[in-house]
Amino acid sequence: MPGSILIVEDDVSTRLFLATSIRRDGYVVREASTVEEALDQLQKHPIDLVILDLGLPDRSGMELLPEVTASDPNLPVIVLTSSQEPADAVLAMKLRACDFLIKPPNLVSLKQIIAHLLNTAQLHDHIEVLKSSQGDASQPFVLGKSRAMGQVLEMVEDVAPLPTSVLILGESGTGKERIARLLHDRSPRARHPFIAVNTAAIPDNLMESEFFGAMRGSYSGATKDRKGIIEHTHGGTLFLDEISSMKPDLQVKLLRVLEDGKVRRLGSSSDIEVDTRIISASNQDLQEMIQAGTFREDLYYRLAVVVIELPPLRERLEDIPDLTAAYIDHFNRELSRFVEGVTPEALSCLKAYSWPGNIRELRNVIERAMIRAKEGEIGLEHLPRELQRVSLRAISPRPTARDDPGRLAHSLVDYDKQLISQALVQADGDREYAARLLGITVEEMDRRLAASS
Repeated sequence: MPGSILIVEDDVSTRLFLATSIRRDGYVVREASTVEEALDQLQKHPIDLVILDLGLPDRSGMELLPEVTASDPNLPVIVLTSSQEPADAVLAMKLRACDFLIKPPNLVSLKQIIAHLLNTAQLHDHIEVLKSSQGDASQPFVLGKSRAMGQVLEMVEDVAPLPTSVLILGESGTGKERIARLLHDRSPRARHPFIAVNTAAIPDNLMESEFFGAMRGSYSGATKDRKGIIEHTHGGTLFLDEISSMKPDLQVKLLRVLEDGKVRRLGSSSDIEVDTRIISASNQDLQEMIQAGTFREDLYYRLAVVVIELPPLRERLEDIPDLTAAYIDHFNRELSRFVEGVTPEALSCLKAYSWPGNIRELRNVIERAMIRAKEGEIGLEHLPRELQRVSLRAISPRPTARDDPGRLAHSLVDYDKQLISQALVQADGDREYAARLLGITVEEMDRRLAASS
């Protein structure tokens, strides 16, 4: 997305000349001839850079400069003046102007300064607004080879280049944010901000100002005008996780952003144009919430232009080897380990588990196992006990009444013996540990062994 530049210049010919020349480079240019017009433009539109003439008819541009930098300390300002007094340049720099040029400015030099300042400002914005999501970006991301994830990837490739809103559905831990980031990274917005927000984590009393911004004095502690998350994401992608947590009054305001591309800061009477793609996610049934009256139907249809449903990990167990390998590679670097893989027994155990916490739980299990294993391969002994118990049941399925009734009692005895033997192998001969794996006492384990003999 091109940068947005405000030219504040009362001389019509100079202003039109600068505006026409700068527009040719692809920038969005807005114009003002007075301080009041400039303040109005700054309030209504997202501005990335200001070119400010000091000699304005209503007030001095030097008076406007501190108001601009107070509302947004990171907004670059280039000062233009006919005066060659060094004192003016010194004062402008003290008021946080980025550069000071004598009129008429050299157009080539001016464009170089604009490009440099906008690149620097974009870098600063990325550092500031992406802090909350950088940790997740550093995590390994493997889609897997299952048919279900292949369909997800195909949909991502189709939708990513479009400005369309996307709703991602899936259980907690299935990787909804990673799919949202993939949509952003493969879109024309990839060089602009991606901000991930957990809607449920923002207190209700702060949600409006956090999303839509606030004007100075709009609430206690608001000492300056402040952009909201949506403005910060201008040109990029905003990912709203747990969208079901958004209160109805804010749902109305979000709907307006989607319909009109405008936000209104808390305490303001003016709208600001924004170009933000919104991707949302939920692990709740939004259709049920619509029926219950807690989620707006019109907002749902704006958010769910395209719906991507992520399968739980238990429905794509064939992806576990690839996911496990990716996490081992990641934690080898992060934890300074030298783990080469997992044993066949451990992999079978991972595949036998139902993974209620999905990929997030798998990541946790692999990290814990690597803390214990340090090197070599991850074995059954490195996995959590609850997974080992599942593995025992999977390896030795319990006989049922559907078996031959005459053999059922004998089968149950054999089942106990097989299960206890497997537990002792996993516990490396430690009888107390084997009993804990089975969820019984050592005495009960001995009694069952004796019965089976």
